[in-house]
Amino acid sequence: MKQKTETSKHSQRRRDRLAVLVADDDPAQRQEISEYLTRLGIQVLEAEDGIEAVAQIDRYSPALAVMDIRMPHCDGIRAAEIASSLSPRTLVILMSGFPEELRRAEATGCGAYTLLQKPIGLSRLGDHVSALNG
Repeated sequence: MKQKTETSKHSQRRRDRLAVLVADDDPAQRQEISEYLTRLGIQVLEAEDGIEAVAQIDRYSPALAVMDIRMPHCDGIRAAEIASSLSPRTLVILMSGFPEELRRAEATGCGAYTLLQKPIGLSRLGDHVSALNG
């Protein structure tokens, strides 16, 4: 009986862990961010394009979505707009290596929580995640 209790507690902790979606069409960038967040104890979901990101947000309602702006099929700006209607509690961080894309995101009022210039500082991203974790 004791083992069931420990398993239940472990399962509960897993469900209570902060979930973050990482959406980027660059596999190396996506992996770097995902591995960093995993080391912080974050449950990581991944998407390689905007459509997959929207589907993950709709299905799992993660606390945070970190999305590249330039992605195939649906860019991060449009995905952020859709995400805000599907999961209003999901905060979105948009990132781009192109300053004009960040300015475009800011101008659209897409509802992004913050905008980060690539290459992103992982510790800066960690600060945003820590703020969510309270």
